[in-house]
Amino acid sequence: MGGAERAVDWWLTWAQNSDDHPWGTLLGNSFFFYEAQQSGVLPTWNRARRANGGWRDNAHTTDGADVGYDTSGGFYDAGGELLCL
Repeated sequence: MGGAERAVDWWLTWAQNSDDHPWGTLLGNSFFFYEAQQSGVLPTWNRARRANGGWRDNAHTTDGADVGYDTSGGFYDAGGELLCL
């Protein structure tokens, strides 16, 4: 298990044992936010995909093709105008 996976595992364990705050809900919503920011061909596990009941479809799948560079995929920034690869 890598460092990021260990951190998420620790966080989830801690969140499930915390009665004061809904940390599990917070973490799930945070991941959902990043899933909604994905560009390109969306993976099957993405909960924002229209096929999974969401509102997103594949987007910007041919960006850069006119100059021979594949810029599909990545994440949008907060404004949705900048694609971060």
